[in-house]
Amino acid sequence: SISNHSIKNSVQRTKMVRVVTPARRLAAAALLLLPAPSRALRIAVFGGSGFIGRRVCRVLSEAGCQVVSVSRSGRPPPYYAGAEWADAVEWVGDADLVAAGAAESLVQAVGPVDAAVSCVGNCRPVSDEWPYAPIGLGWDDRALRIENGAANENAVEIAGACGASYFSYVSVSYESAKALEGPLEGYMDGKRRAEAAAVRTFGADRTAVVGPSFVYGDKRFKTFGKIY
Repeated sequence: SISNHSIKNSVQRTKMVRVVTPARRLAAAALLLLPAPSRALRIAVFGGSGFIGRRVCRVLSEAGCQVVSVSRSGRPPPYYAGAEWADAVEWVGDADLVAAGAAESLVQAVGPVDAAVSCVGNCRPVSDEWPYAPIGLGWDDRALRIENGAANENAVEIAGACGASYFSYVSVSYESAKALEGPLEGYMDGKRRAEAAAVRTFGADRTAVVGPSFVYGDKRFKTFGKIY
């Protein structure tokens, strides 16, 4: 078992799983874990409608995989409507990973899969206005633990119940983890809880963790976007 102490230790975290960067290699990490298939692989992508998830769905679909996207909206962004890859993806909606009874219903909706990828995560500030967001005072740690930790723990459980043999997960780089450990404690705790759950369920050899630096997009960080 993995102790709470080891989950909180960033150095230990990098020893538990193989960390792959950058984020765009997530789909490749999922495929590299799998043995050479004799048929099209069926892969579940949790958070498949999101900023990173929709790109992972596209890469996997264009690589010839059967992709099942699991998200709240259950659809790709409007600008992807009609795209060949988007039409090939099976979009499962109303997926609240932390709702009571969600796991059982989602296992039925997703069906059997060979592997799973989780792009579920949230670092949305309570307020994106100065002076709070830039110095880490605008976040709700409890919400961050749920949306980055509990939601992904349930995704791991669902993936295992669907028969997945391998699991890939978007976490955070070692450097970002050390830099954000204080102001974003809930975010980091949630990420490490998710990593630990994946390793417990699938084992270190069948878990790939992608560790990008800080990711912002989808209009969630207006202030950062203006500065950048």
